[in-house]
Amino acid sequence: MKFKKLILPIVAIVFAIGMAFATTNFTLEPKDSPDIPNDQQATMFVRVNNNWHEVDVDCEDGTSLCQVTFSEDPEINSYQVYNSQDINDPALGSGSIKIIDGPVPSN
Repeated sequence: MKFKKLILPIVAIVFAIGMAFATTNFTLEPKDSPDIPNDQQATMFVRVNNNWHEVDVDCEDGTSLCQVTFSEDPEINSYQVYNSQDINDPALGSGSIKIIDGPVPSN
């Protein structure tokens, strides 16, 4: 009987400590948190030379077609942005051409 009176509180303390490490923080990060970079950008697609390439771009809200250009493109071409790898699924945006840092994607 003495053994149970000694062991049960110890086991309860061990389980309590174990549960303290097993729980997680269930609070949601606010959308404009600085800890979440590029929270307004989404993965979209552009078609360059008949090949699909992923781009991260913020098309904003609007009813115009979303287009991008690449900062290292010597010809300064603009490319249509799509929500998926389907030419029938264009992304809509504010109508302004977004500039993406880097070269034009290639195969």
